Amino acid sequence: MNLTVFFVIASHRHLNRITIPDTVVTYDGTLKGSLTINSFQFYVSIQYTSLIPMNIYIIKLLLFFALVYTITSCSGGKGCKVDYYEGAKMTWQASWISERAHPVSNKRQSMPVPIVMPKLPGDSMATLMRREYTVLRKPKAVTVYISGLGYYELYINGQKVGDHVLDPVFSDYQRTVHYLNYDVTEMIQSGDNAVGVILGNGFYNYPSQNFVQFSESNWRTPNKLLLQFELEFNDNSREVWVSNESWKWSNGAIVFNSVQGGETFDSRKQQEGWLLTDYDDGHWDAVKTVEAPPGRMRPQVMPPMRVVKTLPALGISESEPGIYLVDFGANITGWATLNIKKCPEAKHIRLFYNEVLTERGTLDKNYSTTHSTGRFQEGRYICNGNPGVFNSRFSYYGFRYVQIEGLDYRPELEDIVASSVHTDLPSIGNFECSNERLNQLQSAVRRTLLNSVHSMPGEEPTREKVGWTLDAGLITMDTYLYNFDAITTYQTYLQNLMDAQEKSGHIPPIVPTNGWGFLNPDTHEPVLYDDPWWGGTIFYVTDRLYLWTGNTSHIDHAYEAMKRYLAFVVGTADDSLLVHWSLGDWLDPGQNRFGFGPGWTPPVQTSTQAVAWMAGLLSKYAKILDRQDDISFYQKLEEKTIDHFNNQFLDRRTGWYRDSSQTAQAMPLWLNIVPEGMKSNVEERFFDAVRMRDGHIFCGFLGIQPILTWLSENNHIDIAYEMVTKENSPGWLHMVKDHKSTLGENMNAEGYGTGHHPFGANMGHWFYRYLAGIAPDKAKPGWKHFILAPKIPENLDWVKASYKSPVGLIRSEWEQGADYMTYKFTVPIGSEAIIRLAFQESFQIEYNGKPLSADDYRIENGKIVKGLIAGEHHFQLLKKE
Repeated sequence: MNLTVFFVIASHRHLNRITIPDTVVTYDGTLKGSLTINSFQFYVSIQYTSLIPMNIYIIKLLLFFALVYTITSCSGGKGCKVDYYEGAKMTWQASWISERAHPVSNKRQSMPVPIVMPKLPGDSMATLMRREYTVLRKPKAVTVYISGLGYYELYINGQKVGDHVLDPVFSDYQRTVHYLNYDVTEMIQSGDNAVGVILGNGFYNYPSQNFVQFSESNWRTPNKLLLQFELEFNDNSREVWVSNESWKWSNGAIVFNSVQGGETFDSRKQQEGWLLTDYDDGHWDAVKTVEAPPGRMRPQVMPPMRVVKTLPALGISESEPGIYLVDFGANITGWATLNIKKCPEAKHIRLFYNEVLTERGTLDKNYSTTHSTGRFQEGRYICNGNPGVFNSRFSYYGFRYVQIEGLDYRPELEDIVASSVHTDLPSIGNFECSNERLNQLQSAVRRTLLNSVHSMPGEEPTREKVGWTLDAGLITMDTYLYNFDAITTYQTYLQNLMDAQEKSGHIPPIVPTNGWGFLNPDTHEPVLYDDPWWGGTIFYVTDRLYLWTGNTSHIDHAYEAMKRYLAFVVGTADDSLLVHWSLGDWLDPGQNRFGFGPGWTPPVQTSTQAVAWMAGLLSKYAKILDRQDDISFYQKLEEKTIDHFNNQFLDRRTGWYRDSSQTAQAMPLWLNIVPEGMKSNVEERFFDAVRMRDGHIFCGFLGIQPILTWLSENNHIDIAYEMVTKENSPGWLHMVKDHKSTLGENMNAEGYGTGHHPFGANMGHWFYRYLAGIAPDKAKPGWKHFILAPKIPENLDWVKASYKSPVGLIRSEWEQGADYMTYKFTVPIGSEAIIRLAFQESFQIEYNGKPLSADDYRIENGKIVKGLIAGEHHFQLLKKE
């Protein structure tokens, strides 16, 4: 088996080369086997025959320069990232426990599409579980392993374990169930110890009505817990505490909790002291040991959700008598905490969350409710006669405003704060430039992305709280990767995509899913809201993980799943290899003008191109994995699909694929499938389509990346820059008022969609990849070797950007004037770069303050091309006298 560990080496200004010997030393000598260094990305692949579950292994990698320079150590959960596709299997002695037994189902079932609202189900209360343990001597180490479904909070002796919220991450519980572990050595005391767990419903035991029908999920049972403590003592003896029928359960003050519907806290039902020792739980019931969920237990390797910051109230107004509207100034996701000073018994205090106001200045409670019925984004506190503090714990909301109803007094600003809650992705990218509107757009991109990741990247945070696959892939993945450390998040997402795959090979458009989006059970065809580019996200995620890390294990892991998906899509094609699915360039400005779907680009065009794209990738992957038989098969499929596509849709007289459509012209150019003799005609028709819209971008979900990427990579950066900087619709800046803005679902201000949606962040990678020019090298994945090729728009004066790549910090800065051009680059230790800079004969070149010899660079296609080693590099182009 393989254990893959990722080491990050700190930069050193004097070091340009690193030599790594094939040597690994373990802390205690228990890890056996050989070591291979994959590349300078410092992915260390260790072959081993056995690992003892729940042991911590400290791996020391010796790094040599001229002499031994340093030793970098890495241990589980502290500085290293472990590829979880392979690894030691956890040995559980604990049992799953619940308040009552309920059959567990393996049945995979398609949910009705379009929207069918189920009846309101029960089981909406949170579950309390507890047990006391006695330990006669202080252990030297204690680790707890836990999975609580749907969400859990773990307490030891009255103190919450960790700072996570809404754990474990959402998954297809019939395929994967995540667990976490914590070092709780300092929380265990000699003598008696009380262990308490609160279980919320989450997506597992969903009690609300929404279009995905999570309440009808076959995985659904009452909340359940799996918990195991491992205690180690100074004499190396061990003790295990486990969840079993010795535990007890009850209900408490959380009498309703729903991810989307909200939460009700009845303070009259609080059980004071239940988290402490000596609590009398004689009135509690014994738990039942129950069947495990069908899914495989996997460690949760992506970052957890946390309260990442708190926001003060900026203003409180009495919009109507007794109704108080609180403004936090920006859209966030999370909840508010209200300090309730007066609270007559049985009084209901209600907190409604949303993002927009009515014309009367009150909260628009109906905004974004079209995909659900019943209770929506509401917190409710029932008073016990005493002051109290209320915030939700197992729900999260998308909001700017909170409307408080039921208070007998006007609250003060300091009585309420908002908590921003999302997957805690570390920030690794920064971009700024001379255009302040683009800086505001960059802020909106980052805010929107963070608000759209609650274990699912690219999730719509308010209306749906589900993850559409294209939104996580083609729409946002590159932008996530440039701005945040999201590698493990996308590793988890890749597994989610594979978990969702049906026996037919089909992958639904929502992942994780309870069956919504599965094939129509009667026709065995894709549902209305489906498209090969959505299911093809498994290709996009795999490709970007490989490009960003250089680690072929991602390709190997997903290879068969990708083959099965492509085979399914091809099986839906007609005799001409054309694929007729439905979503296409979703929400283009002509949406539904000819019936359901986009109005400017027929979905058959974009769907058929998806087949060629996927076949091309599989041919590339087959070469990487040495699957000889597959190489030619997918090459031929790609070529055949391209021929059929061009024969059917390309007007060889005019160069139009579809009259007036930017997407129809740009996508074949982007995929490089235009016949060689027709490229100039197709390009001219694309420019015609741009001119028709006065330079505006004019497309839906599928057109953004082809349009911006092709323009930027083919010497048309000024056209792309004009598109991005258009102030009015369609475009981006009409959604941006200031640095606190978030982005929406439609480039067209008059079109359908919510104003808080990951789609609007679709162009964020363009800042880094093109304006700053920081790009991975597709020929040498993994950032050991990368490209620095800034594209310089005429109307932009300067750019400053940095990106903390897997091998270290990369910087790119440039500034232009009438008679000069300057560039500053940082290349981290263990990597090399190739620069491609605009060149004019009328300029002389200086490098680090000295004239650059013509022997030290070359000119290719009007660009200065030069290799750079690790270090700081300063280029100056000065107009000749």
